[in-house]
Amino acid sequence: LEPVFILDSELVILYCNETASHLTDLSPRKIIRSKKKITDLFQFSENVDFLENISSQSAPSPYKEIKFNTQAITEGKSQITLQPFTKDSWILFFRDVTLEERLQKKYRAELEQKEVVISDLEAAREQLEVYSKKLESLVEERTIELSSLNKMMKALLDSLNQAFFVFNSDGKCLPIYSKACLSILEQAPNGKMIWDILNVTTEKQQGFKNWLLTLFQEMLPFEDLAPLGPSRRQHSLDKEISIEYYPIRSTEGTIEAVVCVANDITDLVAAKKQAEGDRAKVESILKIVQHKKQVQLFFNESLKDIAKIRSFVSKEFSPGKTDTEEISRQLHTLKGGAASFYYQDLKSYCHTCENLLESLKNNYSEDLWESFYSTTQQIEKELFNIKEDFQKIFGTDPVEFEEKISISKNDFNELIQHIESSEIKKNLMQKYLYTPISEQIDHYQNIIESTAKILNKEAPAFSVSGAGIKVPQNRFNYLFQVLIHAIRNSLDHGIESSEDRLQLNKPINGKINLTFSLNKSNDQEVLMIIIEDDGRGIDSNAIRRKLIELNSPLSNQSDEEIIYRIFDPSFSTRQEASEISGRGVGMNAILEEVLHLNGKIEIQTIKNQFTKFLIQIPLEQPSRLQKAS
Repeated sequence: LEPVFILDSELVILYCNETASHLTDLSPRKIIRSKKKITDLFQFSENVDFLENISSQSAPSPYKEIKFNTQAITEGKSQITLQPFTKDSWILFFRDVTLEERLQKKYRAELEQKEVVISDLEAAREQLEVYSKKLESLVEERTIELSSLNKMMKALLDSLNQAFFVFNSDGKCLPIYSKACLSILEQAPNGKMIWDILNVTTEKQQGFKNWLLTLFQEMLPFEDLAPLGPSRRQHSLDKEISIEYYPIRSTEGTIEAVVCVANDITDLVAAKKQAEGDRAKVESILKIVQHKKQVQLFFNESLKDIAKIRSFVSKEFSPGKTDTEEISRQLHTLKGGAASFYYQDLKSYCHTCENLLESLKNNYSEDLWESFYSTTQQIEKELFNIKEDFQKIFGTDPVEFEEKISISKNDFNELIQHIESSEIKKNLMQKYLYTPISEQIDHYQNIIESTAKILNKEAPAFSVSGAGIKVPQNRFNYLFQVLIHAIRNSLDHGIESSEDRLQLNKPINGKINLTFSLNKSNDQEVLMIIIEDDGRGIDSNAIRRKLIELNSPLSNQSDEEIIYRIFDPSFSTRQEASEISGRGVGMNAILEEVLHLNGKIEIQTIKNQFTKFLIQIPLEQPSRLQKAS
């Protein structure tokens, strides 16, 4: 290879090959790391115009012969040319004339020293004349051997279960290919263009041809460029076809052609999916065992959700008139709970229902409605499977959880002895009818870890304070289900990526804090819940832009007021919905449940510092408080 340097507009060396580094007596890595300029390493005998005006070079320059000195070479001579490479970089080629002159001198000296070789060559010529007389018969023998070898190679290729073919620098496929191409690629590739064989779409063909040109010219190593080509091919039978590339090099080391190998990996992909499904099944069973009570709570709340979904699908859908907000909240909350306990199929069906519901709102059709209905049936089926798994593990029905209060014999006797005391009544009620918050939220850590994994983020530190506080059974069940949305939103919208946090001088790992406390307000106990993260805060300007995009009235709201619009139904600053967020359902579900419990919610946020949600809810329902007193 000729010496090659890639330069930027300041003549700093961005890349050089091994041959180029030999001219400087430095390794390529040291040259690049030290950000050397080409003029630091080479002292040219005269000014080089195209280097002095490198930014204006938009076409290859003519070769210029010039003398130079480097740390490794004194009075070297080379022909150099500069060509544009990318928008902000240029390739500098060296054709070392010094080396050619030295080699000529070397070979001339050797020839003069070895006159005997000439006489040997004369003898060899005589033998060659004898050999040439037999050439015709030798060629015939060689032709027979090559024909036999070709047949053997063809048999070997056809015996492979891989689609094997070769294409040249023009993208044309050569006659060599394996029989498996007919099934894997659904055609014989010989004589056709590689982009047609790989089903490259029209809009992507120019980019593919640019990749092909770069690949054969080896502007970068083949091993780095090959993975940038298509790695998958569409198949009419929905098979999974993988594509790999291998170079065929000449004796000089240049790429003459490329071997393309296509494999049918449908079974492998299916096996991976099966393994992932099995792994998810194991995870869900472990979660059932570890979080029995939370699974029971989730299942019982899910029964309420599915009842509302069943009621929804039993009615006639009218685009623009049918209220879909509540059903969206039910599906989103059900999906969040399913993700918490690794119920992947249930999560997937809920996500599909959300997409179908969005389509129904915008473009109703009977087919969409039928798909939505059948998917809700799958959700019911998955809940039935969860119930069966629970029964197999614990031998009890998860529904029975809400209908039983178990107390010891001694506690029961104490209840009888002190039943006349109102204070004891209150204490007993707290003892038997209250449950620690921890029993309903100890799976939140799993939610954070699984969500961080989906988002490719570092899992933030998660702390909980006051989880030992007891609250009335069943009253806050659904609230603790929907609070999952706030946790996931903190990860998705709030906590920055590791790179962004470093730029903001924050610790790489973010923090999410969850605090519970009991306060007095108007002579009644109030449960205070604080959810806080140290992320980017809520961007009021982003909310304004989204509201303008949605043609929603702003009413001259201040920054402090407009951030509460995140609770609006179907509002999200995301352009596209993901399985984590983007539908504008989760925060609305939290607000609706807080209001349902006669509570209130407050937001505090500072850009690039924190976001804090403060929720206050009466500990008891008014009617229950009256009975207790």
